[in-house]
Amino acid sequence: MNSIPTAADALESSQLDFLKSTVSNVPESPGEIDSPGAFDDASEVLKTIKASRRTIDNRRKELVRPYNEEKQVIQDAFNPVLSNLDTLEANYKRAIAAYIEAEKKREREEQAAAEEKARKAREAIERKAHKAREKGQHEKADALEEEADQVVADVPVAAPKASGISTTDVYSFRLVDIAQVNPEFLALDEKKVRKMVDALKEGAEAVVGGIKVTKTTGVRARS
Repeated sequence: MNSIPTAADALESSQLDFLKSTVSNVPESPGEIDSPGAFDDASEVLKTIKASRRTIDNRRKELVRPYNEEKQVIQDAFNPVLSNLDTLEANYKRAIAAYIEAEKKREREEQAAAEEKARKAREAIERKAHKAREKGQHEKADALEEEADQVVADVPVAAPKASGISTTDVYSFRLVDIAQVNPEFLALDEKKVRKMVDALKEGAEAVVGGIKVTKTTGVRARS
């Protein structure tokens, strides 16, 4: 592989000075053009600016080309592997998430079943306590009521956890009825509108709706 000069080497001081001098003598603005002579002068400066920009941009492309080519070689070697790893990661995350969801469902169902079992057990003991109290067996009733208070649902077995793996709640959405969406969340497709304006000019107002097409003068310069 051929060695590539560093960016600092590629941008020699003479080139930096040239870049700075390119615009140093050009006024930031021509000001108001109020005569044919000023119009001609501004037009010549504009053409010079266009030519300078083309020259400088071509030089920039020459300097960055070897860097981009070498970068692409590295990207081409790494990207397929990274893409494959991304796919594998997504597959494993999806499988793990499905397992965790199933375990959460199991825990909820087991918890509900355990609470129902505990409720029935408490009610059975409370009925015994009620009958004992009706018979005047107050000590036995007190003991049964205390026993009923001690009945709690068994805690379901939690799913095992893996070191280095954590979960978080992820929320997604799908569009149900666009007509019900708050207008502030509706984004204008400016690229599509621009294509329509370029094609239909003022006629785009009727097609797009809600826009005002304004015609101004654009300036092009040939260097």
